[in-house]
Amino acid sequence: MYKVSVIIPVYNAEQYLSKCLDSVCNQTLKDIEIICIDDCSTDGSLSILKQFQRLDKRIKVIKPDKNSGVSVARNIGIKQAYGRYFSFIDADDFLETDMLEKLYTKAKETGADIVIGRLVEIGYDSTEVQRTEVELVTKYKDKFFAAAAFTPAIYSSELITKNNIKFPEGVILGEDILFLAKAVIAANIVEAVPDAKYFYVRHSDSGNSRILSKHKIDSALPALNEIARLYKSCEPGPGRDFAYKNILDILWMFALKTDINETKRCLAAFYEIYDGYPQKELLNIFPALRQISCLNTEARINKTLFLINAFKSKEIKKEWKDHPPITKEKLLELYRQYDYLNGTNNNPLIKIFVSYIKPSFLFKTNILTPIHLGRAVERESSKDGKITEEGIQWLHNNCIGDNACKDNISEVNRRVGFLTGTYYAWKNYNKIGNPQYLGSFGYRRLLNPSFLDTLTSFDMVIPKPRNLYPETVKEQFVRIHGGETYYNMLEIFNKIYPDEIAELIKYFEQSSGYFDEIYIMKKNLFFDFCEWVFPLLFEYLKLTPVSTSVETRDIAFITERLTGYYLFKLRNEKSLKYYEADVVVTQKQSVNKNIITGDLIAKLKNKIKETV
Repeated sequence: MYKVSVIIPVYNAEQYLSKCLDSVCNQTLKDIEIICIDDCSTDGSLSILKQFQRLDKRIKVIKPDKNSGVSVARNIGIKQAYGRYFSFIDADDFLETDMLEKLYTKAKETGADIVIGRLVEIGYDSTEVQRTEVELVTKYKDKFFAAAAFTPAIYSSELITKNNIKFPEGVILGEDILFLAKAVIAANIVEAVPDAKYFYVRHSDSGNSRILSKHKIDSALPALNEIARLYKSCEPGPGRDFAYKNILDILWMFALKTDINETKRCLAAFYEIYDGYPQKELLNIFPALRQISCLNTEARINKTLFLINAFKSKEIKKEWKDHPPITKEKLLELYRQYDYLNGTNNNPLIKIFVSYIKPSFLFKTNILTPIHLGRAVERESSKDGKITEEGIQWLHNNCIGDNACKDNISEVNRRVGFLTGTYYAWKNYNKIGNPQYLGSFGYRRLLNPSFLDTLTSFDMVIPKPRNLYPETVKEQFVRIHGGETYYNMLEIFNKIYPDEIAELIKYFEQSSGYFDEIYIMKKNLFFDFCEWVFPLLFEYLKLTPVSTSVETRDIAFITERLTGYYLFKLRNEKSLKYYEADVVVTQKQSVNKNIITGDLIAKLKNKIKETV
């Protein structure tokens, strides 16, 4: 087994390839393998690779049958690698002679999963700019650091293979930072070596230099959104904050490098990723001022001013924000206005279970009923892996437990998610008052209560479908959860409902669907749904015992998508009347629409004049 496997994707890099290979072959760490994947280059790259291979037997050259992009090439390298650690180098960059030895020595000393060196950027004028990733790791000793540079590091092969971390295929911009984010989050120990240098060569046609097309932004936005989702799932800390800033900076760079229509989409992604971040921190992470130094044309100056104005523009926000912002307090107040619908609660019109897995803002009215999911395993298997006694007490004081009846599936909540609460409601319908309508929300995503004005006119209330274009529902699912999970879902579905499999596949080939697992249904529809979904769930639980890796979250992800399919199927039944409501992502406080003030814009204009 080699100490380090060096993986180099190559495509039309003959101008720079020799310098890159020289720097790798001459490393002071000799026990390495060098895997070069020529992605069907049309220049002399393959010839250069073969010349170096004849001189150095550590070099392995792989030539796929077709050009598939850098992510596929790197993934091929991972499959072929036998090193204890993996290193990824771009064919137009190069390494300091002792970089790999310094990183590997630190890894052996500390048992680190990832060791990061210093990325040194070589500019157009051959000047060196040293980036800050090393300082973030060193200063905070936190496993979260800026997400832009994944190459000046080595990664434990066990970390990569055990967690099935791959480069997202089909993504041509942002694939590297998504790989890094997943690796960093999975890692136990991340270390830094400030004097281990990786030289990143910036060209006039580099990705960070050229104008970005719609195709590239289409490819990059899903990766950035996935990174944001990953970091949101982690505990707050200064390292994570820097990672967020980095993502937002990248989005801002995208916005500056494209036309106005694409700028709006970048801005929408900016809002989406920023959602839930403390509003008072906005100016601290707002990256426009950083961009001034690189503004050198009137068009780009005007673009920056447009973006700042757009950021405070109510119209832009309304057009591009999927979920209208609202404070939790305001949303609770709006729901309480409809308490009269349930009268004395002896024979309620509607009951909506709001699912909790940890303490949060309490949504509790005559209509909203908090339910604690996973109470049977609350201490050993909470969603976040731990919960304080104080947190458990809060949940007990404020929520029904999803094990509050003899027949329950609370103990598998970590694997199943929302359906443990659905099962409780199904088996305890009479105990909760036998409502005419029953709903399911999460404590972070609810429906705007305006539907309650005309509830009895409809058979069900569902969220507005989310548009994933240009991705399909299947592509989004596979990108996030993997192809194996998708095909496991189809296999089990086909076993239980073979007559419906074609319809399910057709749903997954669409570019829009239901993803929030929230709904309100009449009693008969709710019972039909439960009788449909739980045979699928129990079959999946039988085929994936607790000891398997699928225990983590795969079943919950599958049933979430199957719930979306079922809502889609009901919506298309002509005999049923439905209402599509806005999904509300709750916030701690109101959005301050004037946080980017006129004074700030005036100061920016003056600064631009000085710079230009």
